[in-house]
Amino acid sequence: MRLAITEMIGEVALLCIVLAVIVAAVWYVYSIYNSVPKTTPRITISSAEAYTNGTIIVRLYNYGQASDKLIKAEAVWWEYHVIYECKPYNSTLPYYVPPGPKPLILRLVCAYSGSQVHPGDRFRVKLYFERNGVVFYDTVVLAS
Repeated sequence: MRLAITEMIGEVALLCIVLAVIVAAVWYVYSIYNSVPKTTPRITISSAEAYTNGTIIVRLYNYGQASDKLIKAEAVWWEYHVIYECKPYNSTLPYYVPPGPKPLILRLVCAYSGSQVHPGDRFRVKLYFERNGVVFYDTVVLAS
C-alpha cells in the first residue's frame, strides 16, 4: 500500500511539472504574438511636382491601418547626383502621416533654390519613414 501511494505522489508531481512547462510555453508564445504590431502603414506617392524655386509638392496615400512618421526627406538631382535636404513647409520633422483614403498633400522646401536647376531637369524625391522605410518618386522640374 505504501509503495502505491509513493508511486501516485510521483506521478502527480510529474504531471504538475509537465503542466507547468506547457503553461510556460503557451504563455511565451502568447507574449511573442502580442508584441508584434497588428497594423502597419502602407505609404505610396501618387505624384510629385518639383519647381525651380525649391518647392516640391508630393501627394501621399497611406493605405495601411496605422499612422507613420516622416523622419527625413531628400531631393536627388539626377544630372549631377547632388542630394538636397528637404523640410516640410510650415512644419517640422517628424511629420505625421495618418491612415485614410484621402491623399495628403505635402509641400516640401528644399535647399536647391538658387542653384542651376532648370525646367526639364530630373529629380528623385526620397521620403524616409519610421515604419514604412524609404518611398521614392521620380519627377521632372517645372518652372515656378
